[in-house]
Amino acid sequence: MSRTVGARAATEHIDAEPTCGHSTRLVRAYVTAILERAKRPLPPRGFRVDWDDQPSKHLYYEDVPRLPLPAAQLPGAVPLGSVLEHLQRGGTPSTTTLGDLVNLLWCNGIIARRMEPNWNDDSTRKLYPEFATWARAYPSGGGMYPCELYLVSNSADGLPSGVYHYDTAHHSLAQLSREDRTRRLSESVGVDSSAFLVATIRFWKNAFKYNSFCYHVVGQDLGCLLATWRLVAAASRRTYRPVTVFDDRRVAHIIDVDPMTDGPFLVLPLSRSAPTGRRDASGGLLGQHAVRERSKRVRTFPLIEHVQAACIADPPMLPDDQCDVTSFPSNPAGERKVLPQPDLEAAVVASVIRRRSSFGLLTAATELPLRSLAATLELADKIVRSPIDDLDHGSAVRLRVLAGKVEGLERRSYLYEPGSGALVAGPEIDFHALQQLYPLSNYSIDQTSAIVTVSVNLNAYLDRYGPRGYRRASIDVGQACQGVCTAAAAERIGAGAVLGVDTTAVDGLAGVALPEQTLLCIMIGTERPVSADYMQSIRTPGTVTA
Repeated sequence: MSRTVGARAATEHIDAEPTCGHSTRLVRAYVTAILERAKRPLPPRGFRVDWDDQPSKHLYYEDVPRLPLPAAQLPGAVPLGSVLEHLQRGGTPSTTTLGDLVNLLWCNGIIARRMEPNWNDDSTRKLYPEFATWARAYPSGGGMYPCELYLVSNSADGLPSGVYHYDTAHHSLAQLSREDRTRRLSESVGVDSSAFLVATIRFWKNAFKYNSFCYHVVGQDLGCLLATWRLVAAASRRTYRPVTVFDDRRVAHIIDVDPMTDGPFLVLPLSRSAPTGRRDASGGLLGQHAVRERSKRVRTFPLIEHVQAACIADPPMLPDDQCDVTSFPSNPAGERKVLPQPDLEAAVVASVIRRRSSFGLLTAATELPLRSLAATLELADKIVRSPIDDLDHGSAVRLRVLAGKVEGLERRSYLYEPGSGALVAGPEIDFHALQQLYPLSNYSIDQTSAIVTVSVNLNAYLDRYGPRGYRRASIDVGQACQGVCTAAAAERIGAGAVLGVDTTAVDGLAGVALPEQTLLCIMIGTERPVSADYMQSIRTPGTVTA
């Protein structure tokens, strides 16, 4: 079976509005074009980022009251091992208190400003206030953070009643309506709850930089956020069951967003209380509130519009249980290397959730300890294999390691066996030659100890869920990414997810066979000491700056 279809032919199939039965084929064509972009660039040709007209980092509703929120209070001494045990056990969905809600919102809020000099080409630009980049608790493609959160509540369990947007710039809830819309939302997603968080993707926040590539990035961003939610919730012994397959247009109408520009991707029920359907006469209409847009010109890109239209064109289908997304080609018959048992009890969630990317800091001067590699693989695997909802399917991603300088490993590809904690040896890898597959300058692959790849059987996802299966697969890949990054922070090693690698070429080198496809690569390794940073503290009267 041929691995690729020409990207030019693929984009021609995308250049049409989806029709009944055509949506899944259109999504397949988009993914083919994405994975083949190293050989055939995506449209628009000659695109240049207009940095002076980029959107605001924070969505801001004008002229609405805001409810200030207390500071997040994460459990400070819960080991990662205990958190993973809670995730795997699952349990009854929890009722959310205001404190729990604040912790969830904080995951998409500001942690610190990024001012460390690194190898990114916009490193110095971030020093200017108008281009400040504020880090959050999870990775995001290009640091764009396009996820927006909306709270829909009926005042049960002490949560405010109405519809709210989480204002990330001010850590507050922007009140859009006092009307109780929980019953409508319950009917739209098929789950009873008196409160929900709706996660939407504001495409322009990513597309201004990545244009047609945007749609491939944002679903993984959301998966990283979901994994962060699950870790933080499990640390408080909370369990949530997110909904990833629903009627997008109905949900968008309830929170009054345009599904073509601010698409709902995930709904998180927050309570076990049934919705009341109470309606506050003073609620008003959500649509009367204006959103401040920094960009003078907001562009749309046909490929993004068409694939989003394809994903929401048809009513959500019930999962086809005959389609197993965990079905992969048989395991290679290579030598097995049993990894050491990682100590996940030594790190706590509160200390590792503040991870960062290792732009330019990785060094091959010392080997990556095999114990650290084992921890990154086990945490990522257990997050993805623990059930997230009633439609869950078990371990749906595969993790591989392209070993460069790892203690006790040869320079070759290794497949990670879920559950056994072993690596199965695959083809030898010319690790130095991998730099040719990564055109950007923010990582030197020659200085990287290993590359962790995340792959899925995308065809099975699409067969099981329809066109929305693409988003579901991306969420699973993003969850694995956050697992690797969280474990790397716990092990005090460096990590950084990259989407610019020619994954089709990587699959060829690593012996990955269709229908399995790699969708993400994560660089990991030891780091050199940080030698420079910028002071970012604000001086107040009576203080002395050293």
